[in-house]
Amino acid sequence: MENKTGKYFKYAIGEIVLVVIGILIALQINNWNENKKSRRFEVKILKELRNDLKSNYLELAEIRENYEVLIIKSDSLIDVLKNQNFDLTIHSNLLRGLDYGNFGVYNVSSTTYKFIESKGFELLTNDSLRISISDIYERRIFNIVNNHKRYRSFYEEETRPYLSSRFLLPKFGVPIPLNKASVENQTFKNLVNRRSRLLEVTKRNTQGCLDDMDILIQRIDQEIMKNDIK
Repeated sequence: MENKTGKYFKYAIGEIVLVVIGILIALQINNWNENKKSRRFEVKILKELRNDLKSNYLELAEIRENYEVLIIKSDSLIDVLKNQNFDLTIHSNLLRGLDYGNFGVYNVSSTTYKFIESKGFELLTNDSLRISISDIYERRIFNIVNNHKRYRSFYEEETRPYLSSRFLLPKFGVPIPLNKASVENQTFKNLVNRRSRLLEVTKRNTQGCLDDMDILIQRIDQEIMKNDIK
């Protein structure tokens, strides 16, 4: 009787062990499947984020080129005014763009970043990558947008009022000074100098953002390759 009881007990223990092992295996498989789904979802998010960043990069690169042209014109105009030899027939092209408040309005592609922000940054498993992504949107792009706003305010509050009173402003074309004093007085010189500085700061911030964005896109590509589970 005792032998039979012992056999039943061992059999029961064996059954329990098998059930426990089966549960552990099932949990392991479930965890593996969940991790696989999480990695796939993370890759999907990273690919969408990469597309947003590339869109931002292309637009910012074009705006940076616009700033470079404008800075060259501004610096040339400053030199002409400093030497007091401004001649409308020769230097009129240097006035082009003075009556523009925006030079390529920047529309930030941030749909994916906002989604990550709303769902929690834990969606991204690479801590340093997560920090870099946040830095691009929260610092780099934020600074550029603020630069644009600052330039717009400068134009609306200082440049345009001056131009409206001292220049003819055709709908298309170059602003035409009413007389030589309109471009040779100190107020106008100060406006041109301030404009050049604002453009230079924005160009420098834009270039810094482009450099960081280029590195970030490469890092995202590497992360996608590492986690892209078929």
